[in-house]
Amino acid sequence: MDRFFCDMHADLLSYLADNRHHTIFDKASRASIDELIEGHVGIQVLPIYVATAPGSARIGSKQAKIYASLAQQYPEHFTPFSSRKKAHVRTFLAIENASSFWEEGEPLEKGFRRFQKLSAIEKPLSITLTWHFENRFGGGDLTKIGLKDDGKELLRRLAGMCYAIDLSHTSDALASDILNFIDEEKLPYMVCATHSNFRAIRDVPRNLPLELAQEIVKRGGIIALNVIADFVGTSIDDFLRHVEYALENGFENNIGFGCDFFCEKKLLERFPEHPPLFFPNFENASCYGRLAHLLETHISPLIVDKMAFQNFLHFVAK
Repeated sequence: MDRFFCDMHADLLSYLADNRHHTIFDKASRASIDELIEGHVGIQVLPIYVATAPGSARIGSKQAKIYASLAQQYPEHFTPFSSRKKAHVRTFLAIENASSFWEEGEPLEKGFRRFQKLSAIEKPLSITLTWHFENRFGGGDLTKIGLKDDGKELLRRLAGMCYAIDLSHTSDALASDILNFIDEEKLPYMVCATHSNFRAIRDVPRNLPLELAQEIVKRGGIIALNVIADFVGTSIDDFLRHVEYALENGFENNIGFGCDFFCEKKLLERFPEHPPLFFPNFENASCYGRLAHLLETHISPLIVDKMAFQNFLHFVAK
């Protein structure tokens, strides 16, 4: 099989929802259709992302509708993974932050009614309960807060309605609580980290501690690595260090790509002194061939193939 790439996280939906004039052809998204094609991305997971704030569910529902419209408006470019139709990119839907459908303080049932509309579009591949900060379900990666009662009820109710729990944006306490809770309740979830690197290489809260990475692998999950400089290191060569660390710890069959390409314009407007978020020549979805070449300077092409597409396909087959 010719090499193609599966990427587990690109914020194209939030870009399209941000402005009605935005299109899939805009390179500002860093995951435009032309860049995806150039990068030989055959499968792209598209998360619904919102921040926890009043109105978050309206924005989440808007992104869900945009996801559904992609295959209708651009059938030559996008089709759901489950479809038999041919297109440049096959897609999965995911949820980054449960606030996309469940707002703070409202009855949980109201959010489930919204989520049922989403389920009619496509069963999400994964859901993240939080983003960086705290919400009604638990603590994000910038907190030390664990799983709350609403989080427990959400996990119970979503069992069978979502394939995997994504631990990329959980606090360490929340990740531990989620794993213990789904075991205690015997809930049928896979686990994954769709866009996380390793804390031993880059010591930031967003990256996984070894114990959590080992637990994901033990459960047959997948860890998809991102290329944002804050989580990689001082140069793109540090991305190779994250991959080598994974291999040293026996994760050969459990790593992939989740590069986390997004339009950072608003972020840089708020923090104009922030250094570039992406490394030169690795700043958009056209870069996967270059990433593969970097890896092959030290790693077998057979392992690069596993990371590119085989591990992800094995994960979704489960």
